[in-house]
Amino acid sequence: MKKKLIVLSAIMVLALTGCHSDYEDNGDRHIPNRFIVIDEEEDSYLSVNSITAYDKNTGVIYMFNVTGYGYSMCPLYNTDGTIMVYDGWDKTN
Repeated sequence: MKKKLIVLSAIMVLALTGCHSDYEDNGDRHIPNRFIVIDEEEDSYLSVNSITAYDKNTGVIYMFNVTGYGYSMCPLYNTDGTIMVYDGWDKTN
């Protein structure tokens, strides 16, 4: 009986807990809202969106390839091998 009560309590906690989405501010782009979009290119033949965006917290620029509800991402690098940081990024924010 005690095990059933514990399992039922755990299920209730999980069922009543709301989910938080980090995707609200970026509309239908399906990338987290901590990124600011710099450039976007759509390839309708392959159904892929290529998005260049920078991280609000670090200023690092990333390339996203978005397909459906999934995406892949990787940082962009300068020619000297260092990670590219967006010029307009404000470090105080």
